[in-house]
Amino acid sequence: MQAEATLVSTTDRRGRPLRTVACAVCGLFRTDPLPSGDDLRDFHQQDYREEYKGFRLPKRKNTLRSGRLALERLRMLAPLAPAARVLDVGSGSGEWLFLLQSLGHAVNGIEADTAYGEYARVTYGVPVLSTGLFEADLPPSSFEFITAFHVLEHLTDPAGALRRLLGWLVPGGRLLVEVPNINSPHQNPSGRFHYAHVLGFTSESLAYAATLAGFQIESSSIDRFGRNLSISLRRPLPVELPPVRAVAPPPALSRPLITSPVTIAQYYLRPSTYLRWALRMVQFGGELGALVAGANARDTIRSFSRLSAPL
Repeated sequence: MQAEATLVSTTDRRGRPLRTVACAVCGLFRTDPLPSGDDLRDFHQQDYREEYKGFRLPKRKNTLRSGRLALERLRMLAPLAPAARVLDVGSGSGEWLFLLQSLGHAVNGIEADTAYGEYARVTYGVPVLSTGLFEADLPPSSFEFITAFHVLEHLTDPAGALRRLLGWLVPGGRLLVEVPNINSPHQNPSGRFHYAHVLGFTSESLAYAATLAGFQIESSSIDRFGRNLSISLRRPLPVELPPVRAVAPPPALSRPLITSPVTIAQYYLRPSTYLRWALRMVQFGGELGALVAGANARDTIRSFSRLSAPL
């Protein structure tokens, strides 16, 4: 029997029909009804970037931004042993993999978008499987570290996806997950939902999914403006995988966490809304200057790697 769900929204961020509900038990937001696995796979293989970015292949400004973001994410990996085996799920155009490879790590990627996977292989020479997470055929206990940035919200079975990643980690291996914060106070309430994000996580529902999958939670955090949730997980010892078990939701999840922190009026009256806008304009200005100067992600990452010791 399915848990009771509460209706949250009937439109997406562009005003098109999209029904979103929240689970009354675990607080997870989801598209209702969830799309089939085949529909979701086809969408991400061919249409996702075209639909939401307006282009099929990344442009230089996009890869430069991804390269700079990769450099910012390095702090989230420490401590990571030299020459670690790392898997990145949802590897996009490959800048994160290229950075890790440049620092001496053995990398692999999984990217559902076939064009982006090919771009990463050709441009950066990194190994990327052009397939979905559930279709990927990787040996068990293959990696010391796995990263999944903005992937879990695109999948219909978060606990199943996490458990699959658990099996690819060595005992004691770590997983770093980042997802959008569905209840961010700095998100315009009218822009919270869209077709590609079939799930929406709060801190509590993300931790609950990780516990269901059998992970030990090391730490969790929310970024500066509350836009993204990060959680660091570890595959427990001993070698044997823990059995699938029922896990009761914590008391904090005894009610649906569906209340938007701000109304649209409150969002536009918050000083932080305009501070975030100003910071983004500074970021865009810096990126434009770098593009005019001929910068690209490959050279930016290579310059950093030559100055940096392996993690």
